[in-house]
Amino acid sequence: MLVDALIEQKQVQPDASVSTMRRWAFGMLIGNTDMHHGNLSFISLHGRPYALAPAYDILPMGFAPKVGGEIVNTLRPATLLDGISREIWRESLALAEQFYTLLTHCHALSDNFSPCLNALRNHLDEASSRISRLE
Repeated sequence: MLVDALIEQKQVQPDASVSTMRRWAFGMLIGNTDMHHGNLSFISLHGRPYALAPAYDILPMGFAPKVGGEIVNTLRPATLLDGISREIWRESLALAEQFYTLLTHCHALSDNFSPCLNALRNHLDEASSRISRLE
């Protein structure tokens, strides 16, 4: 992971590694198909090593309409990277479940988003089954 190289160079604080893995796992579990290095920022009042900045731009982009306006209401299975521990996957799954619960209680979402919620539920169930089998 890029952040591990930055830690090795003493550019960022060591705890950035676990936090970055947790964010990546959470994003994968909620259907964020637009994860990239630009989603990570670092902050410091005193220079190096930098701390990982608060998370932003973590959304289920797998449901974003296609260029032609077609609504997407399916998600590809989550990619469970070997470099991320079972513990981090389980923590991230718990956070993703909380995210799902918040979405199901959000009155700002239209009924047209219901198929997306169903897809996210299935996505989380499938990922949960696979995470439970990790060693």
